[in-house]
Amino acid sequence: MNPDKINKWLEFAKSFAGNDFWSDVFEQQPADPSSLGSPLTRPGPKQAQTGPFPAVDMLTSEEEWIILVDLPGVDKQDLHISLNDEALYVQGEAKPLFPGKAAARTERFTGPFERAIELPARIDGQSANVSATFRHGTLVVRIPVTPAWKKKIDIE
Repeated sequence: MNPDKINKWLEFAKSFAGNDFWSDVFEQQPADPSSLGSPLTRPGPKQAQTGPFPAVDMLTSEEEWIILVDLPGVDKQDLHISLNDEALYVQGEAKPLFPGKAAARTERFTGPFERAIELPARIDGQSANVSATFRHGTLVVRIPVTPAWKKKIDIE
C-alpha cells in the first residue's frame, strides 16, 4: 500500500472522529506499511482482551438451564454468585499467577470482574433450587425450571 494514500486516509478519517482517536489508532504503525507482515506473523498487542469476561455458555432443556462460566485464574473463595428473577450475577477476581513479574504479552484477563447473565425467562429467584459447582476453572450453575403449563394448580 502506498504511504501517501495512508496519509490521505488518515487526514480524511481525522475529520470524522477528531485528532486524538485516529492518532492513537495509527501512532504505532510503522512508516512502511509493507513491513507489517501477515496477520499470522505480526506481533500481537500487549493487552488483547476481547468480548465480555467471563465467557459464558447456556444450555437449556424443558427441565433445567445449565450455565457454564469460564473462570481461569479464579479461586473458589474469590468467586461470588447470586440470582434474581431475571439474571445470574457472577463477581470475583482473577489474580495473576506470577504477581510482580513483568508481562511481555498479556491476553488472559486479570483483575476484578462482574457479569450479569440474563436468563431465558423470568423465574422466582427466591425459591429456585439452584446448584453450583466449580472445577478446573469452570463454574457450572444448574437452575431447574418448570414450564408454566406443567405447574400444578390446586383446585379448592
